[in-house]
Amino acid sequence: MKEIYLAGYDFWKYQKYFSYMDGVAVVEVGYMENKSSITKEAVNQDGGLVEVLHLIYDSDLISLDQILDLFFYQVDPMNKKKEINQSGVFYTDLKDKIVIEEAITHLQSAYTKKLQVECGFMTSFIPLTEEELFLYRKSLFKKQKKMDHKTFLYVQNKNKENVLKKISKQQYRILYLKEKEEAYHNRYWDFFEEGIYVDVLSKEPLFLSCDKLSSSTGYPMFKKAIAQTLKGTGKFRHIFLKQELETKDHHYLGCIFYQKLWGSPRFYSVNSACLQFIPLAQMRKEGYGRYINELKK
Repeated sequence: MKEIYLAGYDFWKYQKYFSYMDGVAVVEVGYMENKSSITKEAVNQDGGLVEVLHLIYDSDLISLDQILDLFFYQVDPMNKKKEINQSGVFYTDLKDKIVIEEAITHLQSAYTKKLQVECGFMTSFIPLTEEELFLYRKSLFKKQKKMDHKTFLYVQNKNKENVLKKISKQQYRILYLKEKEEAYHNRYWDFFEEGIYVDVLSKEPLFLSCDKLSSSTGYPMFKKAIAQTLKGTGKFRHIFLKQELETKDHHYLGCIFYQKLWGSPRFYSVNSACLQFIPLAQMRKEGYGRYINELKK
């Protein structure tokens, strides 16, 4: 996982924008001390504190370029309103400096005047205190900027472009649009080799082969899940005692069938296209060695 800090005047309201980006795991709100010579007036007016979003992201799912793309889409790089605290991107990994400077240079080519965007090493991030977080959440409906339809489509398209580099169009339609494969005509419904099944996109471990059941639905069925983050979502269907099944990243997998009304799961029915199978012989190499003993019980 990597991290980056995005700063700007009244910038917390954009928290939701970045939380919708696939691959962004954490969006933390806080401050940083602004010691820039360009904006040192801020020291006299607000203590030199700038609103900052701290992003922790998976670079295998989303690139820094894509995060910066959304950042520059939202902020005013020319600081036309003459705000005291201008926009800035701050890094902790020196390798990111090159990417940020190239992005700013590319953006500069679209303007005649010099951009008012800082790039620097992050040294003083100050997360909000519990009291500040309480007040922030209480006033969130005022502070948080609603995502307009144009921006929603922009984020959605950026997500889609990134994801389609890693999975097929059919997998995208299932994971994000909740389509289904054809029953009895998919890869894993009658597949019983030893190994582990992981999320095809995030690689999160989901199911072990020892928990796989003979399928009565035409889809892969499992009696239990490894991932504690799997959850039932949407309307509970009382006749069938089932709910839609999603991962922590909101990837649609299939359905959970329950023992009784709001009881424990009876089994999980999953689309094969949502899964990647790692054979037992490759589990240690792929980073899933801790699950090998569970397979051999």
